[in-house]
Amino acid sequence: MFKNIFKYENNLTVSGLNSSLINEYILNYTDNRNILVVTDTLYNANNIYKYLHRQKENVYFFPMDEFATTVAISSSPDLKIIRIDTLNNIDKNKNIVITNLSGYLKYIDKKTNKISINRNLKREEIINFLENNSYNKTSLVSSTGEYAVRSFIIDIFPINSNLPVRLEFFGNDLESIRYFDYETQISTDNIDSFMLYSFSESNNYEKEVIYDKLDNPLVFFIDYKNISKIYNDYKGSIKEFQLNEELFKNFNDVIVYDKIYINNIDDNPICSKIIKYKSKDIINFNNDYDSL
Repeated sequence: MFKNIFKYENNLTVSGLNSSLINEYILNYTDNRNILVVTDTLYNANNIYKYLHRQKENVYFFPMDEFATTVAISSSPDLKIIRIDTLNNIDKNKNIVITNLSGYLKYIDKKTNKISINRNLKREEIINFLENNSYNKTSLVSSTGEYAVRSFIIDIFPINSNLPVRLEFFGNDLESIRYFDYETQISTDNIDSFMLYSFSESNNYEKEVIYDKLDNPLVFFIDYKNISKIYNDYKGSIKEFQLNEELFKNFNDVIVYDKIYINNIDDNPICSKIIKYKSKDIINFNNDYDSL
């Protein structure tokens, strides 16, 4: 429906779209390539993700705590699980990934550490992987990223599974692999094998950022001027409080070749090429496409 209305061009500033039409503008981009959407805040990134995820397949969220939270307190484990799940799911298919500024700049491992759990693996190999990839050893497994060892049983709650997995051994040999209910701890379905991914975001491998992982995507910057302001404030905090800079890449060091700037307000364009829509002037849009 927007085919003859929305225009796309590299290094373009788009203004005048309300929040709903910003979502539609992103969804209606038709070239067969990866898309990265970068917002100023986690709140705005989450709103865009929730809408796009309902409308299209291969839409993923890569959320990171805001700079102030990250450097002052600690990173949210729930957001970490979402990030790792996203990294494990983006593949050769064309994806849309939505992130906030701190997620855009967060360093990630260039290589994903993983191991195929099957009956050829020995008990000690599995335990070594869990210990070296940030799985948390507990007495009883109930949350993602945990594992427990009891005699010849290893319970694991993998990052890429909705259910925990129970491995039963005879000596050092793996005899059975079954899902189990983490509330009742009762084993259920048998499986032959599964892929166990690292629960760590930092395995001392070569680093990159989500832009690199998507292999030269088109980047939509939402409210670029506020993105720049937030980043400059963060850089000032690093100098003032002597904070660790190793978590995030320098904004100017992420070389983006193809990008479109979407302004939330009708202010000065980021670049010389600009398209101004008029949906901001429409109180109730009601599919009034001619008014655009």
